[in-house]
Amino acid sequence: MEDLPILQKIDAGAKLLSLYRTLKANNVRMDEKFLMWCEDVGFADADDLLYCLRFLTVGKLMRYIGEQFESLRKIKNNYGGLRYESPLRVFLEYKDYLNLCEGLKYDLTDDFILFPRHLNEAHDRTTEFFKEHETEVYDRIIAADSAAVAGSKEKAPQIRRHPA
Repeated sequence: MEDLPILQKIDAGAKLLSLYRTLKANNVRMDEKFLMWCEDVGFADADDLLYCLRFLTVGKLMRYIGEQFESLRKIKNNYGGLRYESPLRVFLEYKDYLNLCEGLKYDLTDDFILFPRHLNEAHDRTTEFFKEHETEVYDRIIAADSAAVAGSKEKAPQIRRHPA
């Protein structure tokens, strides 16, 4: 285990070790900075990270979430509390945004779509657009699932909504 010295240095707990194992099994390239970031942010679900890492690198993800947290951290929610109380909250909204974009068949190789300047506004607009076209999106998913059951190679996109 070539990463053992790094894991020992950052004193990885059980949660981080589990995350590390899952990411390593999925061939995610990690360094000390990324593992410390995961620990600081409080990631518990490797699937959320793996989903986002389908579209961007570890470094770009860390940089984008950090920049967005700094610019969004003082925004209030409808109840007067902070909408983005932590980088993890920004990450979860970003994952939801990517999921919506994928369901709407947006081009996630386009940096303009992948890295919106104002994540909160892009997420809200995309959510509204998704709601307007929800039936078509789900019809497309059902058709692709039916085709997959019938033996087709077309893979259905999965829409996984994260609670707001």
